[in-house]
Amino acid sequence: ILLLNREMSPTKRIRKPENEDTSPKKKIVRKSVPAANLEEKTNDLSGDVITEQNDKKMEVDTASEHQQQSDTELSFILGRSSDDDIITGKKLVAKVKQLVEELRILRSENGSEVTEEKLSAHRRNINLHILLLKRLNRYGHIRCKSLREAASSSKQSVDAKYLQLMNVQYEIAHLKKEIQKCLQFKSRDEDVSLVDFAVFAANAPVEVYDKDKIGDDQHLLRLATLEYELLERKRVSQQFKDAVKERNRMKLSIEAKRKKLANMLPQVDEIIKISRPLEESLGLESFFSEAREKMRHLPTPLFILYSQCKAYAEACGESLITVSIIGDIPQSASSVDPTTVLAEDDEDDDNGAADDARSSREMSSAKITMGDGANRLFKEHPLKVVIEVSAKGRSEKINMTFSFIICLNIVAVKPVMPGFSGNDFSSILHDLFLGDSAADTPNPSNHFILENYKVGSFTKAMKNIGFAFKWAQQICGLDFSTVKAGEAINWDASVSAGAISQVIRMIQDRVVSRIELGRQVSSLEKRIVPLPPVCLKDYPAKISTSIVKFSAITAEEYRTALEISPESFDETQESALHFCASLSKAVSSSSKETLNVYIEAMQNYPNSVPKFSLMFTPHRSSPIVNWKPIVRQIEESVNVRAAEYCGQQLRTDLLSIQMYQVMCGFEVMCDSYRTSERVYPRAFKGRDRCRPLVYKPSTGLFLFQ
Repeated sequence: ILLLNREMSPTKRIRKPENEDTSPKKKIVRKSVPAANLEEKTNDLSGDVITEQNDKKMEVDTASEHQQQSDTELSFILGRSSDDDIITGKKLVAKVKQLVEELRILRSENGSEVTEEKLSAHRRNINLHILLLKRLNRYGHIRCKSLREAASSSKQSVDAKYLQLMNVQYEIAHLKKEIQKCLQFKSRDEDVSLVDFAVFAANAPVEVYDKDKIGDDQHLLRLATLEYELLERKRVSQQFKDAVKERNRMKLSIEAKRKKLANMLPQVDEIIKISRPLEESLGLESFFSEAREKMRHLPTPLFILYSQCKAYAEACGESLITVSIIGDIPQSASSVDPTTVLAEDDEDDDNGAADDARSSREMSSAKITMGDGANRLFKEHPLKVVIEVSAKGRSEKINMTFSFIICLNIVAVKPVMPGFSGNDFSSILHDLFLGDSAADTPNPSNHFILENYKVGSFTKAMKNIGFAFKWAQQICGLDFSTVKAGEAINWDASVSAGAISQVIRMIQDRVVSRIELGRQVSSLEKRIVPLPPVCLKDYPAKISTSIVKFSAITAEEYRTALEISPESFDETQESALHFCASLSKAVSSSSKETLNVYIEAMQNYPNSVPKFSLMFTPHRSSPIVNWKPIVRQIEESVNVRAAEYCGQQLRTDLLSIQMYQVMCGFEVMCDSYRTSERVYPRAFKGRDRCRPLVYKPSTGLFLFQ
């Protein structure tokens, strides 16, 4: 095809026109026009302008014609079917190939028949088909360009629509947020606690609440209620300011009177000094003594206790019991008034809640949490009564500090044993009477106030104050078991007089028994069993079982060792004394048997027998088998028969006797499984193979019961 084109249209040299001026252009120099030729020049210039306008108009018309032709051609091309053009193009290519082949054949023939005209006709025909192919190619390019422009236009339209969609979605999200804000809007007046409608309608002035004007409009009613609330708060605020001014005025008056009394104090002291020799000569107690002054400021229960103990000391001797008052005199009567104490707590809560902008009615109805409020609930009176009781026939003493809990209206006692720091004597007065362990408040009305102040454990709250025993309330003049619901609490001196002698005797017995218990524990810690001399004849003088270790343990360790659940471990057992001992018995030259002993001694020892729990674990090569019934037999002998053996005279030495019986029983158990020096007429009997645990001093043998 290229060869044919070259033959059909030979290249021609492009020549420049002959009349074209190739000389360099000269610079145009403007010259001034004379005034005479100005009108002629103006006419020529206007003619040139009109010519230029006509040329521009012709160009615009030509461009519009070309644009119209282009649009017509484009519509014609787009109206054609691309599939038909493809089929036509294939036919033209096939036809061109055919014509070229014919032309090649004609040119290869050397005959005279082939003339130049035939060759020229074939060439023209071929070129004509090539032009048709070019036209189809141009149609394809125009169609592709049109499709690209349409695709670009559609893409721009899609982008514009997508941008509009994003804008609409953003506007929808923004509107949803605004709607949610409106739905969640909470006005500040909703947090204000308003009065009931009945109170508002009855007390609101006419200018605030006009029934005819407001009607059933809830919005106007709300506005009127808020206006009434504002007026009431302004009124209450003014009353508060007036009360503060009155309080400041009274403070100034009190301060002035206090200064006046302070100035009078030296004169009063001088009068007291002058009158003291006269009082001493008459044998009278000074009316202005410090003890008498403190006694006048004692609360009623402590005053009854002090006066009754003073009378008991005068009757039984001051060497047995002494009474004194400690502490400072309260500065004012309001400082020891329960209403004032709790009011101070409420005032602190109000001040702390002022930052939260809560109303006074909400603060008065809110419950007080455990903290400063609970501390004020357990506030003690600054004056306390100390009673020192001596044990019978001993030099040991117990100091009991009695304090009055102002808000709970109960008395607490805190015992101290001077000179005894090795053992825990803080719980020495627990269970002085049966079931009186101070685990709960003796005043029934305290349960509601403790619940209101969210006090979970009464015992933990009273830990640093003392113990509120029921007998402590009785010796102070009140028996809560006789108080009926709704009755006022009246402290009576006759109740104290009827109980104080019995309580003091029981305290003395408890002190003696606890001292004896401490003595026995101290000896056992040194691995020595302190048997009383009376019991030496009833037990073998020599046994090979020895104490390896004896020590005090906590209630939790005791419970864990015996695998006792906390639910079945009551408060009486929690406050008991617990010990752990380890006994050893040599069964051969190379092996020993060990028995662990866990002891629980109640606070009312020796009225309650200490409970012994035995745990035996034989070593691997031990000959002892079926030992559980024997251990139960030893426990029964110690926990049941030891108390029967001791009686009342040896009651205080019960722990030592029980420990020695355990040692004897363990020795019998070990000897029964091997050949020993000790003689047993009968090693065992019965289905459980019981061992002889009863020692007969007359024969020196262990026999059965």
